[in-house]
Amino acid sequence: MGLTITLTLGALIAAIAALHFSWALGAHWPAPKGQPLAIYVTPGTRWPGRAITLAVALAIGAAAGVVLASRAKVPAPWDMLAAGAYFVVTLVFLGRGLAGYFPALWRRAEGLPFHRLNRAFYSPLCLAIGAGLAINVLIT
Repeated sequence: MGLTITLTLGALIAAIAALHFSWALGAHWPAPKGQPLAIYVTPGTRWPGRAITLAVALAIGAAAGVVLASRAKVPAPWDMLAAGAYFVVTLVFLGRGLAGYFPALWRRAEGLPFHRLNRAFYSPLCLAIGAGLAINVLIT
């Protein structure tokens, strides 16, 4: 069961990284045709830029790698580093998920499609991933 959870979470995180990578290359989903992507995926109206979006995609891809590699047997002292990296990834997803429910952090986004999408999809997804990562450690 633990391997299934690991593979599912790793694939989901990798898919999120691929989506960010596609945005860095110019894709516009989930924005309707003719609408700026920024108001759907950022708390502002200005796109952060290709370099930052690519950096985020690479960071999320690295997180997917950490999750998928967590099943590998690693010799000491690398096992502690791997466990620490997994812990950090779990905290980042839980933190991002919880942050979605603190209105003071998202005042700039009020009235934008991002505000609704963040509460309905982005934050719950991050919480689910973070919880899944935490549960995965507990059951293995």
